[in-house]
Amino acid sequence: MKYAVLFLIVPFLTLFLLEIFSRARIHPVPYLLAGIGNAVFYLLLLSLSEQMPFDPAYWIAALAVASMMTLYAHSLLPRFKKSWYMGLVASLQYVLLYAVLNAESYALLIGSVGTFVILAFVMFLTRRLDWYGENDAPAADPEERRPGQR
Repeated sequence: MKYAVLFLIVPFLTLFLLEIFSRARIHPVPYLLAGIGNAVFYLLLLSLSEQMPFDPAYWIAALAVASMMTLYAHSLLPRFKKSWYMGLVASLQYVLLYAVLNAESYALLIGSVGTFVILAFVMFLTRRLDWYGENDAPAADPEERRPGQR
């Protein structure tokens, strides 16, 4: 439960990055549905683990949610080439969570390193983004342009 917030933020972040890099507009409702989909993982895991051992229940729930997220991203994005990243991220997040759950004495270290790697990766991916869109439209007045802009 310590990392539940992180595991709810990662799909939002992934969807946001896919929206930016695919240049598709995604309404806030799909973001909400993606968050609910990841919350359902915990419910699915709990209900399956009552009927079978934890390990198979975990992997069934993880595979089900990762598949659902991938297919949903495919419906939101123009090409499957971009949407498979959602499945990759979901799969990696569940592998990391499984490692944290099974490594009691190393849980904090694994969680901290995982969080660092995710943040570093997002920073790397977005390092050249023009967040303000200043390069999209020319300035109305040539005097307002920054030095080096044409």
